[in-house]
Amino acid sequence: MRIAVVSDVAYPWVIGGGQKRYYEIFRRLAKKHEVHFYTMFYKGMPSREFNYEGMKLHCVCYAPVNLYVGKRRKIMPALRFSLSLYGSLMKEKFDLIESNEFPFLPCFTAKIAARMQGIPLFITWHEVWGDYWNKYLGSLGFVGRIIEKLTSKLPEKIISVSSSTSEKLKKEIGVGGNVVTINNGIDLRLIKKVKASKESNKVIFVGRLIPEKNVDLLIKNLPEGFRLTIIGEGPERENLQELAKKLDKKVEFKLFISSHEKFIKEIKSSSLLVNLSEREGFSITALEAIACDTPVLTLRNSLPKEIEELCYLTKRNTIKEKIMKYANSKPRKRSIGGFDWNRIAKRVEEEYKRVVG
Repeated sequence: MRIAVVSDVAYPWVIGGGQKRYYEIFRRLAKKHEVHFYTMFYKGMPSREFNYEGMKLHCVCYAPVNLYVGKRRKIMPALRFSLSLYGSLMKEKFDLIESNEFPFLPCFTAKIAARMQGIPLFITWHEVWGDYWNKYLGSLGFVGRIIEKLTSKLPEKIISVSSSTSEKLKKEIGVGGNVVTINNGIDLRLIKKVKASKESNKVIFVGRLIPEKNVDLLIKNLPEGFRLTIIGEGPERENLQELAKKLDKKVEFKLFISSHEKFIKEIKSSSLLVNLSEREGFSITALEAIACDTPVLTLRNSLPKEIEELCYLTKRNTIKEKIMKYANSKPRKRSIGGFDWNRIAKRVEEEYKRVVG
């Protein structure tokens, strides 16, 4: 198959769960199929078009120095990417187009190109925003909800990363039977290879430093005698650094680690991974921690059930108590072989073939 992948962000130039998913799946599919990846040009990329892990990357426009303004994603880069995308997609003939759900606007360009080529559009959906749009856009939240619903009508097939997202797509957005759940994955072989010794009372957080991740709540509830390592970037970084200094907490801030082996070593060396996010589409990091034998503590009902059942749970008023209880303990674990990226990539390939024929 000739596959076009549309995402305005690309791993490892931008690090996140959605970017990691596309990287892991399509570098595997590129061994058997011709994969063209359409994104923006980021600092560190060798050129506007180049081969990467078997994929052909096409940068249709330049990326901004910073994707965020304040605490929100900038709109103009997404708009510029969407407007620049059509011409590039139409230079080739594909069997299907796969588009990242966020930031929604490129999905409409992808749909037009798919319609013109007479091919199916797939959209990978990470999370349903629903009422969160009101918090994100204020009085304009209804606009976000409309765009989200319209986007859900575009593809022949939606690939949802969790059963929770699939359920919300059906109940809250009104999507019909064209949704299939294919979870995110982890690299089990790499995790088994990495050697590290756990450091007692070392707590770790990994993720974007934005308000809904509640990293401030973690810093405030860090028990005496515990150390916290925060790996991530984002608009809340300075505020969190000032908070840690003000409360005299032992907190180390690190940027995202480009070497995944070193990243896994950080997790394996920790006694507890804490994720207090209000909402998560999946949380690959939590799953990686479980595979590393590092227990995970999370807020109840914040992660999809596939991940939550592997974690220890807390409420906002018991965070400190639960950190002390579960640090250095054994994780809640069951067989996680089904989350291996090789199996995930195979399932995505099968879904494409089922629709393409």
